[in-house]
Amino acid sequence: MIRLIYVSSATEPLSEQALVELLGQSRKRNRSLNVTGMLLYAGGNFIQVLEGEPANVYAIYESIL
Repeated sequence: MIRLIYVSSATEPLSEQALVELLGQSRKRNRSLNVTGMLLYAGGNFIQVLEGEPANVYAIYESIL
């Protein structure tokens, strides 16, 4: 198991509805790959922690990039 932590900035401000949709999509994808973690958003910036098997965590991270 690995833990990957990264910080990124949104390209545009996100509404509450957009954040809820993003969270729903993330939870579904993470669950399918048995990855857990945390996503925080404030002031246009994200910090995320992804935990799981290396191949799964890196697959998610590559899709985010």
